[in-house]
Amino acid sequence: MKTTYNIFFLILILLNPILGNCNQSCYKPSERLTVNVPQSGNIKSFESKAYLYNPYTNSSKPLPSNVPIVFIIPPLSGEKPIFTDKWVARKLCKQGIIVVLTYGDIEYVAKYYGSKNPSVKKKISIQMASDITFLQRGAERTIGALKKFSEVLEKRFIENSNTAPNFNYGCYGASLGSLLCTVVAGKIQLSWKGIAAVAPGTNIPEIMATSSLKLLKRIRNEWMKLNNKNIEEFTNHFDKILTIDPEGSAEVIRDKKIPILQFLTKKDTGIPYKYQELYSMFFKVPEENRIQLNKEHNMGILQVSAFRKNHITEFFKKQLFPSNESSITN
Repeated sequence: MKTTYNIFFLILILLNPILGNCNQSCYKPSERLTVNVPQSGNIKSFESKAYLYNPYTNSSKPLPSNVPIVFIIPPLSGEKPIFTDKWVARKLCKQGIIVVLTYGDIEYVAKYYGSKNPSVKKKISIQMASDITFLQRGAERTIGALKKFSEVLEKRFIENSNTAPNFNYGCYGASLGSLLCTVVAGKIQLSWKGIAAVAPGTNIPEIMATSSLKLLKRIRNEWMKLNNKNIEEFTNHFDKILTIDPEGSAEVIRDKKIPILQFLTKKDTGIPYKYQELYSMFFKVPEENRIQLNKEHNMGILQVSAFRKNHITEFFKKQLFPSNESSITN
């Protein structure tokens, strides 16, 4: 029975783009953005890419005076944005929200997921274990990239507007993307109006030590083998080197009262459910903004992207559009 249900669920997911009316203008991104992120501290300059979904490009409706922009940060994935994030981007775009769907800026990860060769994957996982601070740098690179994307877009919209627009920002992410959304909202000084997070957690060192996600297991196992250490020593080491994490944004998010919509995956072992509950308590997510899913990690992300997009769009419409303005569809 369970197998039949999962097959049916997957068929519906595969049909999602068709059921979602592909012919609308938001089905494809309006353009691909590329920005050069300057060196900052120990982070070398790099090129970052994103898909831009702009519902106002071919619309007769003018750009709102409060420009709504949502960043989507991917989970651990390959070289380009994954299909589940594209589904969310299309849905938000159809509601008059400009979406910046980022490629992701964590070193090694795209090559790892882009290879089908087990020996290549093993080699890359050893490189990641040898250079364990790549995750820390990944968070810093994400902050730098989103800063640059916001500067480029704000300059463009100001130059093309007859008035001086304001900008309202949101961020959506699943898994690692949800953690990074929480980080950037506390680190980048923008007018943040909301975060929608699927399976976010707190206490990153313990998540790294207990996660069942294949890549994270490989990294920690290779690290322990290379350094002849145990799991407790791995956790302590990761705790020492980690200076950017969701908890570091808590004070800013609470002081600015940035709303969070949280999807919790109760059967999750990738980001274990207890750490998702800790996230709820740490950020004081109200009960009405906590949606419980009886799913494991990947199926939870799929379910949200395929069938819970309305929760995400309604949340962002409420947060990004002032009461005297409406979305493009109204």
